[in-house]
Amino acid sequence: MIAAAAYGIYRWIVQSNMDEEVAKRESWAVETGELLSGNTQTKVNIYNAAKDAGIQIYQIIPQESERNSFSYYDLDVQSRLEQTLEDLKSEADYTIEAPLAVWNPYGTGSNGLYIYFEADDASGVSYTIHTEGGNYEDYTANANVSEGSQKEFLIIGLVPGERSEVTVRLTDEEGQVTDSTTFWVETPETISGYDVLLEKTDGTSTQPVTDGLYYTLGTQGYYGYMFFFDNDGVMRYEMLLDGYKADRVLMNGDQMICCVASDQIGQLNRLGQVTQLIDLETGEVSELADLRNIFPDYYDMTEKVSSTSAFFWQAGTRDWIHVNSVDYKDDGSILLSSRETSTLIKIADIYENPELEYLIGDAAYWEETSYASYSYEKSGEFKDQYGQHTASFIESDDLEDGQYYIMMYNNNYYANSTRTDGYEPELDDSVSENLTDEEAVSQVYVYLVDENEKTYSLAWSFDVPYSSIVSSVQDYDGNFVINSGVANVFGEYDDTGNLIQSFEYECSFQGYRVMKDSFEGYWF
Repeated sequence: MIAAAAYGIYRWIVQSNMDEEVAKRESWAVETGELLSGNTQTKVNIYNAAKDAGIQIYQIIPQESERNSFSYYDLDVQSRLEQTLEDLKSEADYTIEAPLAVWNPYGTGSNGLYIYFEADDASGVSYTIHTEGGNYEDYTANANVSEGSQKEFLIIGLVPGERSEVTVRLTDEEGQVTDSTTFWVETPETISGYDVLLEKTDGTSTQPVTDGLYYTLGTQGYYGYMFFFDNDGVMRYEMLLDGYKADRVLMNGDQMICCVASDQIGQLNRLGQVTQLIDLETGEVSELADLRNIFPDYYDMTEKVSSTSAFFWQAGTRDWIHVNSVDYKDDGSILLSSRETSTLIKIADIYENPELEYLIGDAAYWEETSYASYSYEKSGEFKDQYGQHTASFIESDDLEDGQYYIMMYNNNYYANSTRTDGYEPELDDSVSENLTDEEAVSQVYVYLVDENEKTYSLAWSFDVPYSSIVSSVQDYDGNFVINSGVANVFGEYDDTGNLIQSFEYECSFQGYRVMKDSFEGYWF
């Protein structure tokens, strides 16, 4: 009776967490200071900042921001905010000593400070953030500013809830400082309530960590946010989404593209302005491939997920293939990671005539299907991947034509909720069938794929904390950034697979992915 009750509670918790994925942000309301003016044309109010500062700081808020239907991810709203900002820019001759300063002018962040001033002789701008009390290391960055006299940028790095001293410097073409100013500012608390400092553990590797910011892509209990942490685990930016999770970040020049809601993909510039939105229901999109057309026979062997399956939270859906990552190869092919079949799928000629090229995984899974001939042959003795995520191509000049590596997070977890013919795999003892398993481990897997011989071999692997589902691995600047989502831990590993440092993070169930980027050409 107790076991049944515990399982019922567990199912309720998981289902509640999964329901969070499609929920919209409940509120965009923020604390404001004194109302200074309201524009009847743009319908935007201008306030003094809610927090004290050593310079004048404004907040600009759409007048309808507290309505239930409001969202900053609306191009009309963004246009009105842009006009308000332009009006403020025209009201004075701003200088480095007395700049125009606005908290999060486009509403997509909580601790980004917009700065604007004119400086004719300056080539670059840098800034240093010193947090009062010495609780955090100083944070220094070169701001991404356009050429010309107008200097406009978003200060990234202010620790939420802290009073900080900010020093802004102008530099010439040789990088020499030509002018500077210092002011203090009280940064607003996080809107999410999330911790601004993660618990850090040092690994055995003495190799240095890479430069950049770790960023989260879906932390359950905190959907609707992306958190950006420095190498000490200090939150340097809180980005606001309209619910859901970002899923993946792609950089398009000086624009960031990611999911901003469960039904929208957005493009944001370096100031946090939403410059483009793709509505998945009404927007124009092009279908390149339908996997039901590529695997018609296998699709007919599947059914909807039942309420008693391993993935009971998807009950009623036909999650028959579950693609959790897509990687593009410059020959016009794509690599899909299918969790439901524990298979890597390469599809060729994606733009003209998409067709199945190969399958990599346990060949026995496809043996009794019409796709058996597409399975590449395993070369060597090793267990195949199960439930893998974030599969990506890795090219190498040391390999022959037709050879390359594929890297993935091998969850080392097997479950299938849709296949109907009774297939049961012969699993290695190390492969788990439990969502949580204290004895299991996951791995980073790197396969050497030879398209000439139609084979694959395990070139390299190393163990990481076990995560049955979600999770990620990223090859970043010579190191590996790895998130074990169910374990609620992410870390950076050196080029031999040894841990440099890791961070535990708060999460109601699972953290989808964690990646890292320098954000040069965007914020910096």
